[in-house]
Amino acid sequence: AVKEYFHSIELDLSLFARTPFIISAAEEFTMAWEDLGDGHTKKLQEAYITKNPNPTGEKEKLDTAGTDSYYDYVHQKYHPYVREFLQEKGYYDIFVFDLKGNLVYSVFKELDFATNVESGVYKDTGLADAFRVAMKSEKGSQHFFDFKPYAPSSGAPASFISQPLFDSKGKRIGVLAFQMPLGKINNIVEKGRISGETTEFMIVGEDGLLRSKPRFLGEGESEGNVILQREMKDDFVQKALNGESGTTTAFNILGHEVEVAYAPFDFMGAKYALVMEQDLGEIMAHANNMMMALIIESVIIILILAAAIWYMMERTMTGPLKVLIDKIGTVAEGDLDIDVPYQERDDEL
Repeated sequence: AVKEYFHSIELDLSLFARTPFIISAAEEFTMAWEDLGDGHTKKLQEAYITKNPNPTGEKEKLDTAGTDSYYDYVHQKYHPYVREFLQEKGYYDIFVFDLKGNLVYSVFKELDFATNVESGVYKDTGLADAFRVAMKSEKGSQHFFDFKPYAPSSGAPASFISQPLFDSKGKRIGVLAFQMPLGKINNIVEKGRISGETTEFMIVGEDGLLRSKPRFLGEGESEGNVILQREMKDDFVQKALNGESGTTTAFNILGHEVEVAYAPFDFMGAKYALVMEQDLGEIMAHANNMMMALIIESVIIILILAAAIWYMMERTMTGPLKVLIDKIGTVAEGDLDIDVPYQERDDEL
């Protein structure tokens, strides 16, 4: 499921970057940016963030800022469709850059909107790296940057995947990037825990830090500070990051002895360890339950077989013997006028 999810991201980005719709959007947003003149960041953030009537976290609901600018016309034209795509696919944000590193469009309108990732305050972020690498890459190539705290998203963990944009004539026109949230990954992780009350499934990055929300929290941990905070430096994590898979026993965050299964997962150069744990007590309880079920089933089968054997013996041997004994008793009493049964049988009877 993890592999399928990451592969779906590759497909989404590839298809979106090649559609005439997004290519036209990138070209028009670039022209609209240039049409604004100086002070792009102030003008656009004021129109789409500061004066946006929607609360923080819902700025994407605004289609038009009512400024009568060319940019607002372009935004009203493309934004509803890109927003719908984002919502259907579950991405955190979608970005369009011009050739100079200006973030000419984003869906969610956070503080990185309308800034320049080459020279602005976010030049040292994963998003800026995603832009720079894509600008130097060939058509169709994709680049992934692993989860790190991202300041414009209130420090929430964010990863980015980017692809260069080219027009129909093969001319480079900008960069398209997706910001991937942890929500979808956490949904996959939660589905992986249905096999038991103590089952834990986690994704660990190459730095040894969690990339998914754990089921159980240790002392001093909370759901808000565990991702990219909890370290897992266990030997089995390192083995998985080195490409190995297997099982072992260890002690989990709660101090319980657990059975651990681990396996590697790579995505565009980023290495992850997939780890599943379950309490040995629960595993043994399952084994004991299975053993008890087998014992009960065996007893039932034995009883059924015994009943079947008794029934067959009663019909073929015990019953006929009783009949013959009765006949012999009759003869012993002097009554010879009887029918002797079973004369047609060729066995001992």
